[in-house]
Amino acid sequence: MVCSTYRPGLSPLRLFGAMHLVEESKSAAGDQSVKLAIVDSSPVAHPFFTHPEAFLEDHGILYLHMPKRNGGAWRNRFTTASKFIPDDNALKTPLWQERHQDLKAWDQFLFFTEEFRKIYKGPQSSDFMHFERPCIGMKKNAGIAVLSESFGEADNIIFCDDDDRRHPNYIRTVSSYLENADFVRMRRWLTLKVAPDANEDPLFGMYDIPFQKDRNGMWSVPPNYRDTLFHSTLKNPDGS
Repeated sequence: MVCSTYRPGLSPLRLFGAMHLVEESKSAAGDQSVKLAIVDSSPVAHPFFTHPEAFLEDHGILYLHMPKRNGGAWRNRFTTASKFIPDDNALKTPLWQERHQDLKAWDQFLFFTEEFRKIYKGPQSSDFMHFERPCIGMKKNAGIAVLSESFGEADNIIFCDDDDRRHPNYIRTVSSYLENADFVRMRRWLTLKVAPDANEDPLFGMYDIPFQKDRNGMWSVPPNYRDTLFHSTLKNPDGS
């Protein structure tokens, strides 16, 4: 399991959420061996996971505090993972310069009209490589790498958040789907909107996308769903 997290301060949600994640991941393991990597880009490290007497690795837990792309003792410990979070020196090498030029092509895939693209002055997709703090994709890749370096290659990778609650069978259910299906995609999910007034009933919304498989084995959304992708029981104030 890989948890990438960021909190600006030591809030109760952050302090207890990460601890609860450890408890959940271990109690839900069953007969599976579950390893957990927490990749944290918060300004201040979590006090529990940096305590010398926590013996995290003995319990299959790795904690990486990386508030900045540059520096950090974790780089010397996890050389493979450090490649997924390039520092300024790495970005100056010819290889990264060449890759960065390739990244410029991705800037053309932003979902903007040509008129908007001409006046847009905000960050481009390629600019995220140069942010001081590692982005969530970098942290997820680094989390997978540190687990492999420390415990060997995993059968399944499951991403998780430290502010979510999981069903006791979550790990086993997700692992079963990953191991018994040659294609896994979220098709159906449920939303819950809790009303601010305790006397009002909460609203549920079911989203369902019937993906279809063509003769070539490719999955796609049926043509009649492309314009109205989501169907929900939720209603807008005007009844739509």
